[in-house]
Formats: sequence, structure tokens, C-alpha cells
Amino acid sequence: MKKFMLVAAIILASIATVSGEIERVGRMEGSKMKLYWWPKLQIPKGWVHDEELSFDKSSNMLLPKGKTFNDAPTLIYGRAFYNKDKVARGSFKDFYKDDLDTMRKNTENFQITQVKDGLKDAKGDVLPTFDCHYNGETYDEICYGEEEGGDYRTMIIMSSTSKEAFAKDLPTYRQIVASYK
Repeated sequence: MKKFMLVAAIILASIATVSGEIERVGRMEGSKMKLYWWPKLQIPKGWVHDEELSFDKSSNMLLPKGKTFNDAPTLIYGRAFYNKDKVARGSFKDFYKDDLDTMRKNTENFQITQVKDGLKDAKGDVLPTFDCHYNGETYDEICYGEEEGGDYRTMIIMSSTSKEAFAKDLPTYRQIVASYK
């Protein structure tokens, strides 16, 4: 058993890589290896990466220091979707339009406003960005990207529980997007 765990640790160490700002991680869950990937985000001062929550949500989850998923006024997280079959999944624009349409269909009182001129990442690419508000309870900003020649589609999201938290944490979120390579 110890030999198996050592081999598993070596395999995990070789799988955890970053390529083009997509972080890939392999993790033993029971007797099976589970693979995860998400955008690598800069962690700003006053925030922490929650590793267990990231594995649970399959997203790179950032929380304000001292807060949990349940009591944080704002969450910032990145998701990456492997786009193996590029033709069947459609264009990049189809990807984010479909995502917004799904949210619109599944959420009451969902309002979307496109952020004028989008946000720029560290490479200078303009990312389609949207402010989403619904039910007077959640205030989100979502920007969409495409990495590694279209192999991955990404989302960097800030979700706040109030207008005040949204306004307070928006500069931090935009700093994270601006530093994303």
C-alpha cells in the first residue's frame, strides 16, 4: 500500500502543470485519479485560494481571508472547459452566448449588461465581459476567454451577495482579470 501511495504521489506531481495559464491538477480520490483544470489566477492581498472548495466546485476558488463559501460577501473564481471537439462546440462567441442564454432561461429576473469595451487581460486581449444581476440577491461580473488555440474556454467570475460588496470588490476582480495571462 505504501508503495502504491508513493507511485501515486509521483504521478500527481508530474500531472500538476501550468500551461498557458491553465492549471491542470491530478488528485487521487479513493482508488481513482481525478483530473481538474482551471485558469491560474493571481491571488490578491486579503484573499486566499480555497483548495478543497476548488476541487469540490471544479473551479479555482478565491475567498476573502477568514471567510467561507457560505459567508463570503464575494467569491471570485475561474473555470476552464476543455474544448476537445472544436467543431461540434461551435465558435467562441457561441460558447459565451450559450452560457448567458442558459443562465437567462434558468433564473428569474435575470438581467445582463455587456461591459462597454470588455476587460483586457495581461496579453492585451479584450475579453467579452458581462454584468449579471438577478432577483436583487446576486450581482456578478463574468468575462470569457479562450486559451491555447481554442483548446480551453475560460470564465473568470465575481459573484457578490449585495450591490455594496459588488462595488467594493470590483476593482480587485478587475485587477485579477488584468493580470491573467
